[in-house]
Amino acid sequence: MWHKLPVPEWIDDEERMLKLCKEIKDIGFAGLDTETTGKDDWMKDYVLFWSLSTGSNNRYCLSRRMLEIFDKELAGDPCITWYMTNANFDRCMLLNSGVRHLAGPVHCTLVMDWMHDENRAGRHGLKKTALDHLGLNMNEFKSVFKKRKGETYQDTLLRMMAQEPDKAIDYASMDAWASRELHGYLKKKLEEEIACTGIPLWDLYERIEVPYSTTLLHNMRNGILLDQGWLHHIRVPITEKMEECLFKFNKMAGYEVNLNSPKQLVELFVDKLGKKPLKWTSGGKSGNKQPSVDVNVLQTWADEGDPYAKLLMEFRKLEKVRGTYVDGMLARVGSDLRIHPIINQHIAVTGRLTSSNPNLQNIPRPDEDIWGLRGAFMPGTGYTLVAIDYRQLEMRLLAHMSGDKNMREVIRKGWDIHAGTAALMYEVPYEEIQEAKFLKGWLSEEKVDSSRWPDWISEFIGYRQDAKAIGFGQHRGRSKTRSKRGNLSANA
Repeated sequence: MWHKLPVPEWIDDEERMLKLCKEIKDIGFAGLDTETTGKDDWMKDYVLFWSLSTGSNNRYCLSRRMLEIFDKELAGDPCITWYMTNANFDRCMLLNSGVRHLAGPVHCTLVMDWMHDENRAGRHGLKKTALDHLGLNMNEFKSVFKKRKGETYQDTLLRMMAQEPDKAIDYASMDAWASRELHGYLKKKLEEEIACTGIPLWDLYERIEVPYSTTLLHNMRNGILLDQGWLHHIRVPITEKMEECLFKFNKMAGYEVNLNSPKQLVELFVDKLGKKPLKWTSGGKSGNKQPSVDVNVLQTWADEGDPYAKLLMEFRKLEKVRGTYVDGMLARVGSDLRIHPIINQHIAVTGRLTSSNPNLQNIPRPDEDIWGLRGAFMPGTGYTLVAIDYRQLEMRLLAHMSGDKNMREVIRKGWDIHAGTAALMYEVPYEEIQEAKFLKGWLSEEKVDSSRWPDWISEFIGYRQDAKAIGFGQHRGRSKTRSKRGNLSANA
């Protein structure tokens, strides 16, 4: 597919900017993108220069000072629709640069492409979608803005704009142009594609995803208050526990081992302890393959009862808790005493939201939060913080929509759905499965080694895990996970 690209225009003149504003008001839409001081801090980074496009025949790169006119003339107009890629990032950059919340609808090609094909994992970004859908091979950032030693991201952008403005302007203006072009392509696709409910995906996108993006933006901007004193407090026992694990490990090994050194771990586990390698590394540039000691290998050895691997995995878990959820969150606290995680609409294949910087979805559940990490999150003055989780929502929807008698009966009894499923599959009392679940939690909390648990506890817990993995009323082959009664309902 061939594209005749328009010559980019640099705008740093108030009169020219006002003419462009009038053009956008008349048309009612524009593609928009920003080039910023950085990509990581959505609450602090801001616009250095930016771009607009109103049609296939134009692309504009604008100076930062044009944002003031943009704010007065366009940002507050609810009749203008904006086309962006990673829209909430650009909206944050505009807000950080003094521009008000955009009043008009904001469309994001990341979300559109995810709705079009959620299985294109890692290919929803602007350059990959432009290549895949439009045949447009855009320049990579690093090929245009070549960073010099000691330069920050911002330094590189400003130097290129000063020394080679034509290259910088051409690169920046392409993003707004391509975002607008992609919107047109993906809109047609979503209009043609029908959801299982019979509704065009475009209707679902416009009615649900577009306003929801704004809701998520407000959530990110508001953030959540963090009790830094509490995090500093719990950091002490976590560190002490890590040091205890390290001391025990080195004492068993007979010498000091760097637990984050693959080389030293191979020397210990393979050379000294004689563990049989489960897999090998790729060898990297040298091609010299070595026994792998990645997390999967170590976890396998730990599950087999190896004391070194078990202690190492415990150390790694503590290290992650401290690094990600204590030090990591403390490092991200802003001047407002809040953290502002990024909430993504376009990553999970299942349709669920994801969280990053930090990932708050990995905060341990209340019954597993032994260090009290959840205690660090606080409501603002005059507010109450409420945690809401609809218990096994998908299974309840499935019971309603399928009409399965046994499944609906399990729910009506107030049973745990997975335990109830297991009770039917394996013809064992529900109460015994629940008792096994309770005892497993108690034994784990008391740090009783799983090898010392009564066999029936592990067996019944396995029943519940099988039911959870397979799903209600299904079975696979003649194995332990097969229901003794086949399908659970006569009508299934």
